[in-house]
Parts: sequence; C-alpha cells; structure tokens
Amino acid sequence: MYATSDFLSTFLLESLSKLPQLPKIIAVAVSGGIDSSTLAIVSKHVADKLNIDMVIFHVNHGLQEKSDYWANNVHLLAKILNVEIYEKKVFVNLNQSKGMEGSARIARYRAFKELSESMGIKYILLAHHLNDQAETVLLRLLRGSGVKGMVGMRPLSRVDSVFYIRPWLKVDKKLIELENKKFSLEKSWFPVDDPTNKDPLFSRGVVRLFLEPVLDKYWPQWKKTFSRHAMHMFDADLLLDNIAHNDLNEMDFNSIDFSFSLMRWRELEPKSRQVHVLRYWFFMNGLKMPSQARLDEIYKQLKHLHALGYDRRMKVQHDGHFVLCDKGRVYIKAN
Repeated sequence: MYATSDFLSTFLLESLSKLPQLPKIIAVAVSGGIDSSTLAIVSKHVADKLNIDMVIFHVNHGLQEKSDYWANNVHLLAKILNVEIYEKKVFVNLNQSKGMEGSARIARYRAFKELSESMGIKYILLAHHLNDQAETVLLRLLRGSGVKGMVGMRPLSRVDSVFYIRPWLKVDKKLIELENKKFSLEKSWFPVDDPTNKDPLFSRGVVRLFLEPVLDKYWPQWKKTFSRHAMHMFDADLLLDNIAHNDLNEMDFNSIDFSFSLMRWRELEPKSRQVHVLRYWFFMNGLKMPSQARLDEIYKQLKHLHALGYDRRMKVQHDGHFVLCDKGRVYIKAN
C-alpha cells in the first residue's frame, strides 16, 4: 500500500472532524490533474484509516480533444486505488453569457448533484489549494467584489443538497506536486495537464502567465497574504450577516414568503445598513448578488415608493426573478 504524506492527510482529517457526523461514504471530484488526483490518493488513505467508503466522481465535459483519454486515465487511477469510479458526460452550453469556464462549472456542479443524489452521498471533496484561493481573491478584487466575494472559496460550502469540502485551502501547490510525483514514480501513473490552465484566453490563465511571476518576484508571500485576507473577510462577512439577520427580523420578516415591511426597512440607518440587508436578503433567496447599478435602482425605487406601495407598481427584474412591492410588503417572485 502506498504511504501518503502525513501533512496532507492531517488537513483532510481536520476537515472531516469538523462535520456534525462522520459520513459513511465520501466522494472525491477528480479531473485527472495533479491536484485532484493527489486528493484522491490521500483521501483513500484517510478513508481506510477512518473505516469509511470512498468513491471517485469524474465529469467529462467533452471540451478537449483528449477528454476521453483523461477519463480513461482517471479510471486507471481508481483501479490502482481500488475504489469505485462514477463518470458522467455532460453537455456544456457555450452560448451562455457566462463563457466556457462558467458554463462548464454549471454543468459540472449539476453532474455532481445528480451523481450524489443517485448514491446518497452528501459530501464531495474538492482539491482547491492555497494558490487557487489567492488567485480567486485577486480576480474578485479586480472585479470589484464586496465582502462576501472577497471571502474567496470557503472550506465548506453547500450547493443544492450537496456539501463541498476544500481541505487544502492553506496548502501550497508545491507540496501537492511533490506528493503526486512520489506516487507517480512508485505506481507509474501520471496526471494529465489541462492546457487551459495557462491559456491567456481565460482570466486565470492571464493571472498565471503574466501576474503571478511578477507578484512572486516582488511579493513572494502574496499567496499567503491573500489567503489571510480571505479569512479576515470571512470573519467580517459573518459579523455583517449577523447584523443583517437581526435587522431583517426587525423588519417584520416573513420566513414563509421571505417578504419584509417596506416601512420598517426605511427606518434602518444609515443607508449602508439598508443596502447590506438587501444584499443579505438576495443571498437568503438563493439569488446572485446584483450589480451596483441594479442594487442602486432597487434601493431608489424602495426609497421613493409610497409606504403602502399603492402609488405605482414596483417591478425590478434580477436573476430570473422580480422584486415587487404590494401593500407595503417587499418580496421576490420567480419570472
């Protein structure tokens, strides 16, 4: 049996220990690259140690000429590790406004949801690491993200009915590469290399090709610094959400239809508090954050609308839904 790094195993054990209950089975999302394959290798060791089952999920996007080769390579890894593998081929709609990366992400998470529900699996492990977290924070900073966005990737997140665990957000990629190299030399299995990782047509490719070399030269600790910044933003986000939660309850919030009192909202001071509770409200409704221009428009209409909403009909569209006001209650309705 291959002996994995205790250092990498420790982070995974720590993540699993924080769950309400140790799951009987976990899945590892494996693309076939260095990071995810190493996570599968380490996870197999940890799963055996904890006496729980582990499976591999592989999503074949069909976007690369070698997509089927990558899939076969992941099947080979599963055979070496003696674990079950479940592959799902997906269609990526490239006509969506989200671009190839965003569209592929949507298709991938949909596939994870279907695979998980079919097998009764609640937790999926993802191999994002310190470098990925730093890149995420940098890109969101460049896009003007707010506090919630600057949190970056969370150690534990939920999408639909599935929980995603990222145990290596504090682990440098170099340590993962060393582990993978050791495994490859011993087992003669080698990870695939995704050419889009450093393709300047994609935002992360631009960061890796042009920004990272400069940052590494002049600010060698920037990845750890950005990761630490994300943790600070996580704490700030929790504090702001706690304030917004209390404010929402003071606004005669209805937990059934998620509506609130327009008059009570107007009583909040200062303006930043009114704006933040709107952001929190959108988040609670499972909607993406509106742009600043859209948020300003919603704020403006709520501010000047008659207290009972009779003088004109408010109807602002956002993320496939409408923000409406009727008889002094503000609510969201699907388009």
